[in-house]
Amino acid sequence: MDTAAGGTPTLTVGNNGNNGTFSGTIQNSAGALSLTKVGAGTQTFSGAYMLSGTTLVAGGTVNVTTATGTASTPGSFIISNGATFTANTSLGNPLPANNVVIGTNASLSLTLSSTANGINASGNLTLQDNATNNFAYSTITANPTIPVINLAGGISAPGSNIVINITATGLRPGPAFPLIKYTGTALASIANFSVNPPPGVAATLVNNTGNHSIDLQITSTPNSLAWNGLNGTGWDLATANWTNLAGGITVFQQYTNGSVVAGDAVLLDDTLTNDLVNPQPTNITLNARFFAFPFVVNSTLPMASPGRAVSMASLPW
Repeated sequence: MDTAAGGTPTLTVGNNGNNGTFSGTIQNSAGALSLTKVGAGTQTFSGAYMLSGTTLVAGGTVNVTTATGTASTPGSFIISNGATFTANTSLGNPLPANNVVIGTNASLSLTLSSTANGINASGNLTLQDNATNNFAYSTITANPTIPVINLAGGISAPGSNIVINITATGLRPGPAFPLIKYTGTALASIANFSVNPPPGVAATLVNNTGNHSIDLQITSTPNSLAWNGLNGTGWDLATANWTNLAGGITVFQQYTNGSVVAGDAVLLDDTLTNDLVNPQPTNITLNARFFAFPFVVNSTLPMASPGRAVSMASLPW
């Protein structure tokens, strides 16, 4: 789809409220094409999204990806009326933008690479009442150091209840890292912001006025455990059968954040089960369903589950 004739046309999609997918390239070789999404449905652009005009999400959801191309002269993105805009930038190609506006009850969702920005904006960011920002990393080996949203312009956050949701595995306590970087006048306060980190992760937002950024400070994360079996064969939430790799004997813990459940990291190997003086159980009885992640097996020992013994080699890892 192209506007080879030039001008400033607007493409409107979603009038019937249904879902749709366009896998081709949408661009403007001449002029500036804008897009307006209306209706309650979801419109997915799985090809290159290369518009120089404004993308207005006035209803429903718009999904784009940066994997197949982005605009060299990008337009603005406005998400309003409780709508949602999602961008998959996980391959490390930031979404370019002019201004970004997340309106009242609207959501911006970014699937991210930990080594690249999610959005690079030449303009400003505006956050209205109940604006929700969903920042999703996959499994990472170190905390990100690059902001999710990088602005050449400033930030305006007049809204109340501005939410930042973080999804990631592998976050660690350490120095704060930037989520939103901007220029111009520093925010006087971020009291109207809140953050929801992954289950088991304790974190706070930091108003880094010296760096003109909103940062995330990780203060604690789930434990990393190895099976010990000191107090029997039971894997449950009450028996101290695990060695905390940071020191001490402890119980396995699970954590919830809304509907998401996650547990401590678990290692099953041969190093802690027997000391040849005080032999400890080499079977593990699973007493419930557990959400351990990551779950690492480096052992030839058998494991027992309710009603049957299961060899490590036969488990569907």
